[in-house]
This record gives sequence, C-alpha cells and structure tokens, in this order.
Amino acid sequence: MTPAKFTGFRYNYSMAEAMAQANVEDAWRVRLALGPEPLENVSYLLPPLLIPPSLPPLPEGPHDPTEFVLDITGERPLLAGAVRSAFAVDKRVGMGLSHLWATRRGREGQWRSLNEFPDDSSLVALTMTWELTGIFTEGVEAIAELSGYILRARALANSVGWNVIPRETPVAASTRAARLTVLKVRFAQSIEMRLSPQGRAFPDRSIWRALYGIGLVWGSGDLFHWFGGADVPLFSVSGLGHPTRFLPERAAEGEGSTGLSLAFELPVSPSPLEVYDRMSVALSYLRQKLGGQPLASDGSELDANRLFDDRDTLSDAIQEMARVGIAPNSPDARRLF
Repeated sequence: MTPAKFTGFRYNYSMAEAMAQANVEDAWRVRLALGPEPLENVSYLLPPLLIPPSLPPLPEGPHDPTEFVLDITGERPLLAGAVRSAFAVDKRVGMGLSHLWATRRGREGQWRSLNEFPDDSSLVALTMTWELTGIFTEGVEAIAELSGYILRARALANSVGWNVIPRETPVAASTRAARLTVLKVRFAQSIEMRLSPQGRAFPDRSIWRALYGIGLVWGSGDLFHWFGGADVPLFSVSGLGHPTRFLPERAAEGEGSTGLSLAFELPVSPSPLEVYDRMSVALSYLRQKLGGQPLASDGSELDANRLFDDRDTLSDAIQEMARVGIAPNSPDARRLF
C-alpha cells in the first residue's frame, strides 16, 4: 500500500491545504479518516525547531574510527581485473564481512568500491576494512581473529606482488571493538513515551483528528510524523499492540487502537532535547483529547517527575556521546548506528 505523500505539508495548515498536498487517492483516504467536521488547529503548541545544518556524510572509503583497516599496495600499479581475481570472494572465505576499497593512478586517496572499477583500470592501492562492531569475539579470541585476517590478506596480496600493512595492531583493534560495541548498545536507543487507554480502545478517528490538529501528518510506514521544519521526521507516532500502523479505512469504519507510542531515535536526532520537549507537549495534548494514562517505555507511570528525570538522563547521554566523538546526528553517529 502506497504511503501518503505530504512532502511539503508541515504546520499552520487548513484542511484544503492538507488535501492539496496529497495525491488524489491519498487525499480521499485521509478525508475518510478525518471525517467532515472542521479540524481544531493547535499546531502552535509544537512550534518548529531551528535545526542546525547537518554535516555532510563521511566520504566513501576506509574509516579508521570505526573499522579495522589493512592497507595493501606495492611498488607497481596493478590492473583492477588482476586485483579482483586475487581477492575474489571464494578466496576470502573465513575473513569475515570485509569490504574492499581501491584507488586508481592519478586519483590517489579517492576511494571507491573495488567492484566499480573496469578491469583495465590501473590501481595503486587497496584497503580491506571490517566494521569493529561486527567483530563478535572478545579478548584473546578477537586478537586471534584479526591476526588471522592479516595473515590471509598477506597471502592474497603476495600472489600479485603487493604488501599488507595494518593501520593498528590486533590488540588495539580488539580493545576499540569492545568499546564501540558497548557504546553502540548503550546509545542505540529509541526515546519513547506511551499513552495507554484506561478501558476501551482509543477511537482511530479521534487519534487522526487529534494528531492532525497538533500538526502531525500521516505518511511513511502508515504512521504519523512530526517534521517541525525539518526535511525528515523528528518524531513519529505508532500504535501499541496490534496493529501498529494507522490505515484511514480503519478510522472510517470506527476501529480503535490499544495505545500510542511517540518515539524518535537518539543517535540520528538533530536536536534530541528540543524534540523530547515537543514530544512531551504532544503527549499531554493527546491525553487531554483522548484520555488514557501516560507511560514510560518500560510500562511504568510517566508523571511530571519521571519526565524531568528522563530528560536529565537524555541530556547526560547526549553529553557523553559528544565526549566520545559520536554526537547525535554527526557523520560518525550516522555511520556507527
């Protein structure tokens, strides 16, 4: 089923403007969900954010902070076809999930995937890389695994007269792999608030009308999204239990939902604290319109004290991510997570 496309529709809208932003089929379906009555417009409760410009993504090629990297080169260039044959997939059995990057003569340091080069390209260097968070062994076993990668890579490189130079020792790489894995587990989290009905389910039509009234739109994944002036959703609303998606036809038929989940992903959020605050306001408004009980992601009561405590915890997490060089929405964070 094709999701609705509200690419330009953000806030301060009328029903007519909302329908104009959707294609004909989606506009008809949204009208079914919202019903004929005028919508309350309280989008001023969620004023748009001043989103800092995102730094460009990291360039293609080896990435030392999050990868184990082997440099492979020699005294003379080699044709891409010969390199590809020497490092063919069937010859790299037992070498984990590696990636091969190459640079050609005249473009030294500009890395592209080895498979992108025509056979007659003159290559001057190759790198093999492994994501450190993809190293599932630890300690002595991880050191042995990485040492094995070096030995196998050297055997393949020697077959074409090239050499292998690791950018760090297996000991150092295994230590960083363990540290990055801990960081990824700790910070790869959704920031979530819930609204659970007390008794009967929330009517889907009431959900649609409340969310549209506060400035969210229905779209990708059949969920509701708040853009707040950004080009991507800053937080989204899904259903708790089954179904998690919202279909206009269900609202038109009088169906209900057994709860709401408001959430965003910390690692890729451009303004986590500000989004948290807007999401708290949205939760309060939804409670006013729908009733129900606010809950934390663990199912415990989400009262004002818990909201403030969770915000402090989020602030601490943001500061710690910045200290270790993976601030939310930074190129390194987008790559790691």
